[in-house]
Amino acid sequence: MSYTGESLKECGRRIYALERHINNLQGRDRAYDSHIPAKLTVPLSAGGHKGERVNPEFYSSVLDAYYQYQGWTDKGLVDPATLLKLGIKD
Repeated sequence: MSYTGESLKECGRRIYALERHINNLQGRDRAYDSHIPAKLTVPLSAGGHKGERVNPEFYSSVLDAYYQYQGWTDKGLVDPATLLKLGIKD
């Protein structure tokens, strides 16, 4: 078999989309991804990032961009068109 960098990348996207689709069928969606543990909202007390904490608004915007890149809905569901494009039958 002959592989290219692009074919391996496409294979990885198919694997990840299928995994996500199975998670969606089990009820996992954006709420599952967007949970930020309370300990990450407390500002750090020492180190190079002292005083910083996870910014929920920024985290949400990164999640939006990631979902869009993957071809998922804003709710974190694999879009049926993305499944079809990747050759995954529902």
